[in-house]
Amino acid sequence: MVPAELGVLQTALLASDPARTVTWLQRRPTVRSVLAEIARGECPLTHEAVEQRLSGKVGAHFRAILVAAQVLPARDEHLANLELWLNTTVANIHDLDDQRLIRTYISWHHLRALRRRLRGKPASANQTSVIQRCVANAVALVDWLRKSGKALATCCQADVDHYLASGPASRYQARQFVLWAQQHGHTGEISIPTSHPRTHVTPTSDQHRWATARRLLEDDTIALQDRVAGLLVLLYAQPVPAIVQLTIGHVIDQQAGVLLKLGPTPLALPPPVDSLLVRLTSERRGHASVGRTGTDPWLFPGARPGLPLSAHQMKCRLQRMEIGARPGRAAALLELAAQMPAAVLHQLLGVSIRTAVDWSDQTGSSWSSYAAQVKRRPADCVGSLANPETP
Repeated sequence: MVPAELGVLQTALLASDPARTVTWLQRRPTVRSVLAEIARGECPLTHEAVEQRLSGKVGAHFRAILVAAQVLPARDEHLANLELWLNTTVANIHDLDDQRLIRTYISWHHLRALRRRLRGKPASANQTSVIQRCVANAVALVDWLRKSGKALATCCQADVDHYLASGPASRYQARQFVLWAQQHGHTGEISIPTSHPRTHVTPTSDQHRWATARRLLEDDTIALQDRVAGLLVLLYAQPVPAIVQLTIGHVIDQQAGVLLKLGPTPLALPPPVDSLLVRLTSERRGHASVGRTGTDPWLFPGARPGLPLSAHQMKCRLQRMEIGARPGRAAALLELAAQMPAAVLHQLLGVSIRTAVDWSDQTGSSWSSYAAQVKRRPADCVGSLANPETP
């Protein structure tokens, strides 16, 4: 008798291209072995049990198939991978006192703050990578001190200065750890100064930005998802991590026009951007050849069933079209912030209030000038942004 869970999985696999499914299973004996263990009841249907038997990219893809088929519950993969990395990193620290210190730093500073910010939402790759860098630099500092015959609790400022001067600039990233250690009585009067602030990215030139936008609007030989993603960067200043999280529910197609929900207030799209978004909702196609369910909500489906395209892959696709995500977004923000105040940027584009204020301050945008612009616009233009036909 086939367990009910395997029956659901069988249906999901058969919904894909049968030839590709068979080829995929033939090339992956480890997957067949895990399937056999599940069928015999030897492998519990949990993320942890499957991951223990099947790690790496193949294991992640297989678990994505199980999640898409609703055999496994969805989980925050970025957070799970972060916790695995953190546990491995701590286990590799030889000194037990340093182990306890770093584990406390991770649990009560980073993970606690991250979960508070997430409020039940999944973590992003950027959020987890920032924590990894901070922890790696904290571990490097305590390891260097231990090898020098010292400890964090008894070291002096001269020791810290020697550490900073004798290595790469990345050592300054241990500053947050030192601040935390001081606040909680784990060290004396030591400090790490802030490193040189990162300069602002140079915005894409107006000529290149508008030429690229027109090409995306007119060139049907470019993949539709790439055209839409590029326009979201160049016209609406959207960061790549936010773009890949968009779903078909963010596109509102109604009789009065097409709206896109990027922030608290839906944004009216001008033609021909509106038609491209509507086309994408019906023509979008993921790259998963095995385990597709056809119910993915993502505007930009990825290679794994039920998951969107990764931010890294999206950046690579944009780069192939000569679109730098950060320079392109900076150019769009520079123009849009000159046209409207920070509150409107936040409402329509989902830009954080702090970022919107910074850009508005740079351009001198104000409510009075925005109100005057709106009053002069034709009625059908109010509420739309960056019509590429009239740069």
